[in-house]
Amino acid sequence: MYEWALEYNPTDYSTVGAIGAAQYWTEGQREQGIVSYREAARLAEEALRTGGESALLLADLSGYYAVIGHDSTVTMAERALKLEPGNADVLFRAAMTYEHIGKRPKALALLRTCLQSKFSVQHVENEPFLAELRKDVRYQRLINGFLHSEACEDL
Repeated sequence: MYEWALEYNPTDYSTVGAIGAAQYWTEGQREQGIVSYREAARLAEEALRTGGESALLLADLSGYYAVIGHDSTVTMAERALKLEPGNADVLFRAAMTYEHIGKRPKALALLRTCLQSKFSVQHVENEPFLAELRKDVRYQRLINGFLHSEACEDL
């Protein structure tokens, strides 16, 4: 499906990033996923140069950088958070970035804020980049707290 989308818009960094994610998590395709993430980063950098700063663009770029090991990973995440500190999508993407680079306390803090903004717990639970985080008791307490509060709100 994504390859079809690229035929119509070959410079869409988010589509290339989605292809990279699919490859990254498919057995035997991790290296190709990293190649796709490099291309997504290149396209996002170009979009940043030509279209100006967008918090979602910067958050996506920080995620691509995290996967490919770029030195500007944290800089891009922080720029995104500075532009839109209350945007749940930006918070979620930054949390994934920080988890990927091994900064779990920051990832957990961002996830807490993200979930307080009514971001989908199910979306967080299904994200493959957070698989290791889900094993952490601090994460489990965080999610259980939100699941319990959502259940109480439904009463």
